[in-house]
Amino acid sequence: MIKLKQILNKGLEQTASLFAPITVAYTWIHQAAEILDNEIGLDAIEVQH
Repeated sequence: MIKLKQILNKGLEQTASLFAPITVAYTWIHQAAEILDNEIGLDAIEVQH
């Protein structure tokens, strides 16, 4: 179990710098999904704004 914890910790340390860009990308994707969902029924011109 200790070895597994060491492997996980090492992996998290080595990939920590990737989390910020992934968070930004996730936010953009979430915003795009909300626009495309278009719950209030905007026409194409209104959605583009």
